[in-house]
Amino acid sequence: MKIEQYGPVVCSVPANSSFVCIDLSLQAVGEGQRGEAEYRYRIGAFVGRSVSWSVEQQPELAIRLRIPREKFRANEDLLLEVLDKRSHAVLWTRGWRAAWQGDLPVVESGDEGESSRGEWNVRPRCYRTSED
Repeated sequence: MKIEQYGPVVCSVPANSSFVCIDLSLQAVGEGQRGEAEYRYRIGAFVGRSVSWSVEQQPELAIRLRIPREKFRANEDLLLEVLDKRSHAVLWTRGWRAAWQGDLPVVESGDEGESSRGEWNVRPRCYRTSED
């Protein structure tokens, strides 16, 4: 089984909210046993909670990361990982760099490849998409 991201990553700040929301979709593809997984994220020193995902019952998953606005600082690294719940093996990992365009939050990345090896205690490698 392989985990893939599909569709865009959408960043927003809902009206009257003190959170930045990052929305993206993941799906399980390929052969193999589909059991329980979990995803978790961190941005800088802030660690979001782990959330369970029943891949067998729901092979496609829409994720919303809620990050306190004060933790979403420009140039902070955001890392999202999906792990096998039983073995704790990393199934998918992706890193972005936080940025602001005026009052709008954005995540920047030039690294389109998924990795099967993530290091939770190591800063993710993130790249800007352009230097314009």
